[in-house]
This record gives sequence, C-alpha cells and structure tokens, in this order.
Amino acid sequence: MNKIFLKLSAGLLAALMLVSCNGQKPTDDNKPDDSKPAVTNPTVNDTTGDNPDETVPTVKDPIDMLALDIGKYVELSDLSELEIDLNVYCDDEALEAGLVELAAGVGYYREEKNRLTQRGDVLNIDFAGSIDGVYFDGGTATDAPITLDEITGYIDGFDADLYGIMPGTTVKTKVKFPDNYKATELAGLEAVFEITVNYIYDYFMTDENVSELTKGEYTSLADFRVYYRKQMIIENLKNFDNNKWSLILEAVNGALEIKEYPEGLVEYYHSQMLVYYYEYADYYGVTLKEFYEMAGISEESVLKSAQDYARDDLLCAAVCNQAGIVLSEADYISMLDQLAAQLGYKNKYELEAEQGKTYFKNYFAGQLCNKYLMENIKVNTDYDQYKHLIETKPETTGGTVTGD
Repeated sequence: MNKIFLKLSAGLLAALMLVSCNGQKPTDDNKPDDSKPAVTNPTVNDTTGDNPDETVPTVKDPIDMLALDIGKYVELSDLSELEIDLNVYCDDEALEAGLVELAAGVGYYREEKNRLTQRGDVLNIDFAGSIDGVYFDGGTATDAPITLDEITGYIDGFDADLYGIMPGTTVKTKVKFPDNYKATELAGLEAVFEITVNYIYDYFMTDENVSELTKGEYTSLADFRVYYRKQMIIENLKNFDNNKWSLILEAVNGALEIKEYPEGLVEYYHSQMLVYYYEYADYYGVTLKEFYEMAGISEESVLKSAQDYARDDLLCAAVCNQAGIVLSEADYISMLDQLAAQLGYKNKYELEAEQGKTYFKNYFAGQLCNKYLMENIKVNTDYDQYKHLIETKPETTGGTVTGD
C-alpha cells in the first residue's frame, strides 16, 4: 500500500467497519447529489486475490489544479464580503443542552410517560420482529434504547411509527433488511416489528445528582450551573479554531457554484479510493465486492466521496485564483522537504517519487488555501472578552487547526 494517501485515512475505514458492525446501510447523505453536475463512473473489475480473472485497479493521473482555467468550471463569490459569527459565550439554552448531555452521559434520568414522542428523544422500547408471522433469532429485545434521529442504530424505517405517540403505545412497523445486511439469512427480506414504547428518557440534573457527581464539591444545581457554564466557555475557547474552520468551510462552500467537473478529476479520486479499498480487501482475502458488503459501502457512496474530494480541489483552486495565491518552486521544495522529514522519508525525492509532483503541488496549494481562509475570512466573535479564561489561544498553521 502507498505509504501515504493524504486525502483518505485508515480512520475512515475504521468508521465504515463500525457502521457495518451496527448493521446499517449507507444513509441518504451518501447518495449522489442530483443537484451536482453529472460525472462519469469509471469501471474497474472488482475482483481480488488469487482469482486469475481479476484486474487490479490502478490510480489515474492527477490534474494540476492551479493550471486550470478555473473560471470555466466554477464561480466563487467575493470572499472579501464573506463573514461568519462565532461566539464562545454559553447562553442559557446552550447550558441547558450541555447539562442534559452530561446527565445522559452519567445516566441521570427519569421515566417520562406523559407527553408525545418527538425527534431527538431517546426512547425505551420492547420489540419483536417476525417474518411471515414467525419470530426470528435476534429480532427481539426488551428495555432497548433508540434515539429518534437521522441515525438510530437500527435498520432504515424501524423508527417510522415512533414519532408523535404516547409512551405505552404499541405499533407494528414493516421494514426491509438491506441486501448487504450482516446477517445474511435476513438480507433483503421483509419483516414486521411489533414495538412498544415504554417511556422517554428525561435526562436532568438535581442537587443530589450534582453532589454525587462532584463528590460533594458542589451541593446545589445553581452553583454547579455557574461552574459548568464557565467550563463550557473554556471548551469553546479551546475549540475555537476547529469551530471557526468548520464555519469557514461551510460559508465558502456556500459561495461556490460548480459549472462542471474537469475531465478526469472525479475519476482520479475514484481510482484512488478503488485502489485503497482493493488493498484492504486483499489484506482480508476477499474480493472488492465482498469487502464493500463487509464494510457497508456502496459504489454510489464511493463515487459521492470522489465527487466531494473533487469539489474540495475546485474550491481550493478557485480560492487561490481569487486571492492571487501562487505556489512558487521555492515554496514547493521547502514544503516538500518539511513533509518528507515529518513522514520519515530519507529526502524529498523519495517522497515525491511516491505520488508525483502534481499530487504534492495540489496538496501544498490546499495548505496555502486553508491558511489564507483562516487568516482572511472575517469573524464576528466575543473571543477576546473571554480569552483570559485560558492561558493561550490554540495556534493555526497552514489551515491545519489545532486545539483540544
């Protein structure tokens, strides 16, 4: 496997494997966005290992993003007019949400049975699943939690009838197991789940809870609220650059309109991902198709990710063009030297040979782009009013945001 793939990490694979273990299929968020320009889906034989008919995918050549006539592909609004709002103060609403999250984390709750269920609730349920009237192994549970949110931890549609009902209500919900469901004997089958809502978890803090949690340091919720508000402000200060970067990306992406993708750009990232997943499949001794099923990955989600990476590159090129950012040869050599040392290569030539000059030119252009955005997008904030609560402000280097 290539020593580095700077846009795709093993952490992504771990996350995907965890999703697979939960028996979930890709959500609608992983499906291609119809509002985006259409791209060609490269075809690569997804065969692996000892099969003599297998074709090993190869990485296509990258595109020099800074050499593109970027105006042909995107429109980017004037970034000098862009600004974001980011305050660190914790208002009463945020404080209450933080206390609820704390109570949920340590298990302080009461059983709420006197209101309708709604999105965001955590319910205690009993359920029993059947196929053609016959209950199946693993389809029954009592006192099981479920969060009424976009991701429930259950198969799609399981929660469809759990909104707007009173605790004590029993519903019968029809679902279909995903074709790639981990329990293969259930894959693709329709089932009916009889679900009873026992109660809603009402997470809250009391004087007694506070005393127990703090081992007597605080004995009243009122005093603890003062302390916890300060801690939440400190946490916001420490995470300021992370939060700032997220808001900048959201705002700048909102200012970008893609007309079309350059030929070969999405295909390049798609080929990178195919090779990446192929090598993992080979490690586990399975085909690429089998690996996708293991990890709960769909070809559509892989292509969507390739489009997202391509969009990042177009955004970077557009920002560099508008800001007049140029990656000089001297800058390139200096940044390559630093990266080679950071990654443990003997020298920059060994590193460059691994992926090629165009690859690293794009990567370093991305760093310069990120640094420019962090330093130049206007931020309306109360940071200075509260910065005395921490010793130093987190540093930002080249768009790579640091902080606890």
